[in-house]
Amino acid sequence: MQKKAKNILTVIAVVLLVIIAAYATRHNEAQAPTVSQEITKAPGGLIPTRNTPSGISFNYPESFGTQYVTATDWPPQVRVLDTSYSCADEGSQTGPSGRTEKRIIEGTEHCVTTLSEGAAGSTYTTYSYVFEKDKKTVEISFTARSVQCLNYDEPQATRCQAEQKLFNADDFAASVARSLTLPK
Repeated sequence: MQKKAKNILTVIAVVLLVIIAAYATRHNEAQAPTVSQEITKAPGGLIPTRNTPSGISFNYPESFGTQYVTATDWPPQVRVLDTSYSCADEGSQTGPSGRTEKRIIEGTEHCVTTLSEGAAGSTYTTYSYVFEKDKKTVEISFTARSVQCLNYDEPQATRCQAEQKLFNADDFAASVARSLTLPK
């Protein structure tokens, strides 16, 4: 009798988790900004995007072009902030607010915040690049998923580690920033 009760409780718990996950997924999709995407690609294979509510236009690649580092929360989010640009180095990449530091990328100062969290054999790193463009403060944000390379056998584990070491989120953010057109 106790075993049957445990099985019933387990089934109920699994059903509740599925319902909660489905609700969270739908809730997140409902809050995502409306982005229209054209079928044709911009020069360099980038996808042109126009964020219609804010009038921001930018190009982004379909992917990072990597096997072991993949983009999530796609396409990247680009928005104009209602604050003046400032940056202070602080925090830890695995801390609750992430690690923030100043970086010069293609001659422009960026305030870069990274926040990493592990889940189910992967590390998810959220990147936020804040900088000035046309006297406005702009943020480009996206999340990259890096798999746990040690879950693979050789030689795949070594290829995975090499690819992750070479991955440079700054290059990706710079390509989006170069293509950025802000509303007047």
